[in-house]
Amino acid sequence: MHPIGDGVAPGHERVYGDRVDSSRIRQLFVNRGGHCQHTAAEELTALRVLRDRVETGRWSSTSPEVLNAEANRIGPEFHGIYDWLHNEQGSTAPAFARYRPAPLPRAA
Repeated sequence: MHPIGDGVAPGHERVYGDRVDSSRIRQLFVNRGGHCQHTAAEELTALRVLRDRVETGRWSSTSPEVLNAEANRIGPEFHGIYDWLHNEQGSTAPAFARYRPAPLPRAA
């Protein structure tokens, strides 16, 4: 799971995702900038998806609508986010989003 505005990680995820059996992975993105800018509610939701896969052998829905609804059901104390650039703590709504990172640029 990465924010779509992370300058490096989503591109690396695309390279990895393009090389593995797509039935074995799920890549989740939140519509936010910065590195690791996700809330505990989003993390818990992503972990539940992984737990369900391990326990059942099947992926549950990873649509942003389903994931955001689930994360919204987790208490407000899990919606905090730290803005390290401005040294501020805040709260935000879940922001899972559909996203396909652009290919990484390659040096010639």
